[in-house]
Amino acid sequence: MEEFAGRLARWRRLRGLTQERLADASGLSVRGIRELERGRGRAPRPRTAALLAEALRLAGADRAEFLALATRVPPDAGPAPPGELPPAINDLTGRDGELARLAALASPAVNVRRPGPAVVVVHGLTGVGTTSLAISAGHRLRGGFPDGQLFIDLLGGTPKPLDPAVALGRFLRSLGLPDEQIPPTRAGRIALYRTVTHDRRLIVVLDNAADERQVRSLRPVGGGSFVLVTSHRPLAGLEAVERLALGPLTHPAGRALLRIIVGPRAVSEPDAVAELAYLCGNLPLALRIAGNRLASRPSWSVARAVGQLRDEGTRLSTLTAGDQSMAAALAVPYGRLSPAAALALRRCAVLAPADLDAARAALTTGLPEPCATAALEELVDFGLLCPAGERYHYPDLVRLFAAEQPPGWVLPRAVTPVTGTSGYAGQVPGPGVDPVVS
Repeated sequence: MEEFAGRLARWRRLRGLTQERLADASGLSVRGIRELERGRGRAPRPRTAALLAEALRLAGADRAEFLALATRVPPDAGPAPPGELPPAINDLTGRDGELARLAALASPAVNVRRPGPAVVVVHGLTGVGTTSLAISAGHRLRGGFPDGQLFIDLLGGTPKPLDPAVALGRFLRSLGLPDEQIPPTRAGRIALYRTVTHDRRLIVVLDNAADERQVRSLRPVGGGSFVLVTSHRPLAGLEAVERLALGPLTHPAGRALLRIIVGPRAVSEPDAVAELAYLCGNLPLALRIAGNRLASRPSWSVARAVGQLRDEGTRLSTLTAGDQSMAAALAVPYGRLSPAAALALRRCAVLAPADLDAARAALTTGLPEPCATAALEELVDFGLLCPAGERYHYPDLVRLFAAEQPPGWVLPRAVTPVTGTSGYAGQVPGPGVDPVVS
């Protein structure tokens, strides 16, 4: 280690570089370079030595000698490949087609034609189970990716999504880099992450992505990796990705999931199970909540649970089991809407039919039709509305949730279309009541 440390310091001085400038050029941290020159800490990994050789502009025999000195240092055993996927759900139901498509996209026969990794954005309505599908696919496919699995929740549904620099730091540590070698800047971490992952075959699951910026920062470079992104939105700004839109389960699959969760009672009450699946909109999250409530109450019949959910005024509050709540799940994308989209969601849920077009939305909200269209499209992007040609459809549970939300936006007198997410100007959140449209 001392011989390599001395050679590193000698070459740095010959090139007229400070430790700080060498850190900038190599993408390593100043602290990491300082520790290497002191002969402390772990042995330099081959990729670290290669980054330093590149930054020092070493070539030919000088480069070969420098890299050879690094290999003479007794290496650490190194960490095991990361295995960060959460446990898979054993009763995943009705997603065989989606799993088969993901397996095909992850196939080496497909990836060999791509210079970069295969990236799939799995998106859909709130509660359709995008995370469950991505995790299950990751477990099924991990045998083809020997360098491990990375997983991170990007907190896209929270008021403060995860900073990509923080996520990069976690990934670099998972891939075996000590803290002293992790650059302090996002740009430096991106460069090092790309170098470290270039020749690896990884499954990377980016769960609950807020926007394209998060995903771009965390995409590996090499073509041997498979990236699964989950989001309420299709992340239309991402390039060179596949998109998998996930919808509610079919009615037979919804009934099947309830039978698995509830057990023998479901088999003896097929009509009640069918109605329960319908009242849950065949959304996996709602089905699991209803099924778990029944499973935790062995004295209840399925018909009793159906009777509780028939009342639209209490259906959402009933769909709660432990720390899972359908209303809380819907509140996540609702909290990120622009004021115009939130207004459209609330007003149309009360005054418009479940199936509507932009003209009806404009009449209901008081927005100009182009602005109403932009608001409806934003609701589609956030998984709160289903497009159907030129019309839009409210899932029943979303409609009930929207109707319960208090007013919070006053329609300004002057309405001016502008460019942007909602295409609407003068959006002033605050107290007041939604405008009444006659």
